[in-house]
Amino acid sequence: MGTYKTAPLVDYELSFQEIAERLFRLAENRLRRGVGVPEKGSYSFRPASHSRETVVKILIYQRLFGVEMQGELPWHSDGVYVLVRTNGEFGEIIWGDPHSTDARFCTRMSRDENVGTSPNYDKRFAYFPVMAGERLDAIAEFIASLLERAST
Repeated sequence: MGTYKTAPLVDYELSFQEIAERLFRLAENRLRRGVGVPEKGSYSFRPASHSRETVVKILIYQRLFGVEMQGELPWHSDGVYVLVRTNGEFGEIIWGDPHSTDARFCTRMSRDENVGTSPNYDKRFAYFPVMAGERLDAIAEFIASLLERAST
């Protein structure tokens, strides 16, 4: 499966930047300080307690920006994507009990269909796109619930 190396956030279409940042802020407001981290090309969420492993990422995909590496990405549409960790320390915690995860979002992702992000190619993520008109606060609540599960 492919890997995506993001461009700097400021390079992407302004409407995508605004959605990604708003979603990040909404999720961050539901969590403890320091869990959400704005990075050069994405936003990452890591449990503050005992690990610095990324559990969730928010990133923008646009064909004209960023770089597809190590295979073709499955994304067909430009936009904002939410990535959820499938391997590593938190992969089993998050995916071990699918019934405890919000079905609105779980049904839109597959643990077996994942992508990586550069430069950490071995860290794999399931994903779903943020759809036009979708309630960002519902996605933010989903992100916060995943971080809470990873932190216990």
